[in-house]
Amino acid sequence: MKRIMFFAIIVTLLLAACTGTEFTIKGNSTDFIDGNKAYLVRWINGVIVRDSTVIQNNSFTFKGDAPKPHWARLTVGASKKSLDGAIDVEFIAEPGRIIIGDFDRNKTDRRTATGTPLNDRITRFLVEDKLIKDDAALSIEQIHEKRYALISACVRENAANYLGAFLYERFDRHLPKDIRLELCDTLAAANPTLYANLREETLKEIEAEARAKEQKKSVAPGCDYKNLSGCMADGTVVQLADVVAKNKFVLLEFWATWCGPCMGQVPYLLDAYNKYKNKGFEIYAVSLDDDSNVWASTVKEKGLQWVNVLRENPEVSDKYGVNYLPSNFLIDCSNGKIVAIHLRGNELVDRLAELLK
Repeated sequence: MKRIMFFAIIVTLLLAACTGTEFTIKGNSTDFIDGNKAYLVRWINGVIVRDSTVIQNNSFTFKGDAPKPHWARLTVGASKKSLDGAIDVEFIAEPGRIIIGDFDRNKTDRRTATGTPLNDRITRFLVEDKLIKDDAALSIEQIHEKRYALISACVRENAANYLGAFLYERFDRHLPKDIRLELCDTLAAANPTLYANLREETLKEIEAEARAKEQKKSVAPGCDYKNLSGCMADGTVVQLADVVAKNKFVLLEFWATWCGPCMGQVPYLLDAYNKYKNKGFEIYAVSLDDDSNVWASTVKEKGLQWVNVLRENPEVSDKYGVNYLPSNFLIDCSNGKIVAIHLRGNELVDRLAELLK
């Protein structure tokens, strides 16, 4: 009987060990200078947890508890005042022994953590990513497409565990917005809890882009234009509807003086305006500038004779789902329909040549 009880206790202890939540982070590299500090920051259910230790014999150790995998960052060699020259590693804190060692620049573009399932998967992902970026046989477009596919596949593959959310947050800005939103839907469906724990700023970006995407559906070619108003330099408030009522075609242009591509578009707008202003064409330009003086002086210096207004509030550009500049919408005044969007370079004058024969 005692043997049976002893065996049962041993089995219980082994099962407890197998389901443990403890982790150990072991750093060892000649890059880690004795006497410097290693700082560990973790994000646990919306709370930042910090720890630090002194490097000895080119190594350091952290221990902790991870009931659920979560984001972590290790910074080595930094001072409290500066991160200059510091080694920075983002990884997932999860049960097990996590190793941070030498940096092999031939394999990845950044130092990685290994030794646990999710961190090993991150390393494999980064190795694949570097192979794509370093492939001299690929064009820039092909590299982008292959990276989109790699990131998307890895996020989908791990949507039900924390790795999916982790990779999304690290690489979402490399993806086109439609792919980002599709992946967000995948994460939300696979694991609502993990999706809810994405950092606040990421959630805000996702929600803003989702709203913009919905707005864009309502201002696509064939849709009715939406009225808005803005204030001219002399203080006069001008409604877009009033301009539409007096013309055949109106280009609604969202721009700003600080936007390089916007200023690069100005010569093309001037060309189109000068050719067709007497044939029923007008431009209603909404500036997103914060400095009204800079805006007004630019309008004067560049000789922008069309209707120029300042955005009165953020809702003005939100109506059209504008999330980059320049953005424009060509309106057919006879029926109030949008006939074209985002015309660049000579596309505007070419389109007007067709419409105003």
